[in-house]
Amino acid sequence: MKNIALIVDVKNWAFDKIANYLIKYSSNNKFDYKKIYVFDYLKKNKIHNLYKDIFVKKHDLVHFFWRFQYFYYFLYRYYNYLNDINNYQIIKNILKKKVTVSIMDHAYLEKEHYFYHLNQLFLDKITDGIIVSSKKLLNIYSKKIENLNKIHHIPDGVDLNTFYPINKIKKLNSKKITLGWVGNSRWAIKKNDDIKGLKTIIIPAFNKLKKKYKNLELKIIDKNPQVDKILSDHEMNNYYNWID
Repeated sequence: MKNIALIVDVKNWAFDKIANYLIKYSSNNKFDYKKIYVFDYLKKNKIHNLYKDIFVKKHDLVHFFWRFQYFYYFLYRYYNYLNDINNYQIIKNILKKKVTVSIMDHAYLEKEHYFYHLNQLFLDKITDGIIVSSKKLLNIYSKKIENLNKIHHIPDGVDLNTFYPINKIKKLNSKKITLGWVGNSRWAIKKNDDIKGLKTIIIPAFNKLKKKYKNLELKIIDKNPQVDKILSDHEMNNYYNWID
C-alpha cells in the first residue's frame, strides 16, 4: 500500500475539502492517505516538527495543494535556521521524496517577481509532478517545464451530492438580482493589501452597477468574520442557489 501525505493549509477550507473528496473517491487497498495541516504547526510554533512529519517520516508521495508552502517553509525560510549538516540533510531528504504540487493560480509568472526563479527551479528540477487546474495554466507551464510528462491538467470538480440545484422560491417573490462573492478577504494580508480584490474590485464595481441598476444586491460570504463559524456545505448550497 502506498502512503500519501496531503499537505493542506487549514482545516475546513478549500484545499481541505479537495483532499476529503480525493480520499473519499480514491481510497482503496492501494493508497493510505494522511492529511497534514500546516497552520496547526505554525500556531504552536513547531515548524521543525512539521518538516519532520512531511520529509522525514515515511511517505511514498507528498502532495502540496499550495506550492508556496513547499519551496518557502521547507527550503527558502527554514534554510536560514539550520547548521550546515542539517541543511545538507534537508536537501537530501527532500530529493528522496516523490513530491507533487497543485497550481491553481497565476502567481510568480512575472520575471520581476522575487519568487519567479525559485518557482521555476522547483517546478522544473525538483518537483516530480505538477497538477494545473486550467488549460491556460497547462499552456503556460508547458513552455517552462522540460519534462512535459509530469504536467497534468485536472480541473476542479464539484460533488453533485453536496451541491445541486434546488427550487428558487426567492425568485417567485423578488425582482432583485443577487450577485455573490465567496472567499477569505484577508488571506495573506499585509498592511492594506487586498489580495482577493473584494474591497478594490468587487465592491467598487458593484457600487457603480448599483447606480444604474437599482434592483441589484450583493451577498458576501467572507471567511474572515466567520473565524469561529465556517458555514456548512448545506448552508453554502442554499447560498449558491439563492444568488444569480
